[in-house]
Amino acid sequence: MSKLKIGIIGSGGIAQGCHMPGYASMPDRCQIVAIADTNLETAKQAADKFDVAQVFSDYRELLAIKEIDAVSIATPNAHHKQPTIDALICGKHVLCEKPMAMNA
Repeated sequence: MSKLKIGIIGSGGIAQGCHMPGYASMPDRCQIVAIADTNLETAKQAADKFDVAQVFSDYRELLAIKEIDAVSIATPNAHHKQPTIDALICGKHVLCEKPMAMNA
């Protein structure tokens, strides 16, 4: 079985404290290949910490990477909706923190 290629959208506390350590704990099953955050410095720090090669300030660049199978949406709650929808449109599997959006 090949490794699941993961992209992380959002690189703050929940990403660095939960999502990324979780994926990193299973190196035989998955690999974080890219991270995106509007705060490029935070994204670069997370990438250095978890040995992630590709870093973007625009999540759409991450979604354009064909090898990415799945993404974790680890942005603040108010910013979950659009990256989740865009990732699904791109054919990616999505893990989204709840709530998906701030209202119906």
